Amino acid sequence: MNRRAFLERTLVGGAAATLGLSRVPSRNAGVHWRIGCFNRPWTTWNFDEALKQIKAAGYQTTGLLTRTKDEPFIGADASPDYLARLQQRLAGSGLTVNMGALRSRHDIPLGDSINEVRRQIENAGALALPYLLTFGVDKPGEYEHYYKVMSDAAAYAEEHRIKLVMKPHGGSSGASDEIMAAMRAVHHPNFKIWYDAADHGRVLQGGPNCGRDGGERAGKSSVPRSCPGAGLS
Repeated sequence: MNRRAFLERTLVGGAAATLGLSRVPSRNAGVHWRIGCFNRPWTTWNFDEALKQIKAAGYQTTGLLTRTKDEPFIGADASPDYLARLQQRLAGSGLTVNMGALRSRHDIPLGDSINEVRRQIENAGALALPYLLTFGVDKPGEYEHYYKVMSDAAAYAEEHRIKLVMKPHGGSSGASDEIMAAMRAVHHPNFKIWYDAADHGRVLQGGPNCGRDGGERAGKSSVPRSCPGAGLS
């Protein structure tokens, strides 16, 4: 049994014992969660090594989360040559890449912010990414600016067949009131919530938020998680 299988079995068994369940639910029952690995724990190594080790750890899915000076990923400053090379590297890794992190600035003129985000959407389209992940914004004075940028981004991403999702993270995406305010302000069907499980016990069990209220409202439940080393986090 490899480390990942051991941790998965331990988490499920521990959750069952904690909840007083007489037996662990079958793998065929309930929601199926795809567990992947972001590149975040690997930023002290080069990205090619990160891809190699994520694959060696048994993962099949990764996401382009943490940028470095050498890897802008879908950043507005990414050149066409870089994106072409990145696409080849990802294809050769044997991993499925299902998201890219969207970075937006809200202390600059609205038009400039919209243009930067649009370039990132175009870059994500060049890599055939199905999801773009935004994290909200921290400063209350920037909320309205963020909503306007995301409203444009949701429509532009839809044109590129990309789903725009917001990760509950803090500030304008910190709690239910802020999240609902963002949903109302952006007001676009292509702007949804990315369900980010707090711990793998709940992911593997399905969790209290994975049913009609959580899963359907979230709109997405396939979350690549960060992994320190070859384990789960």
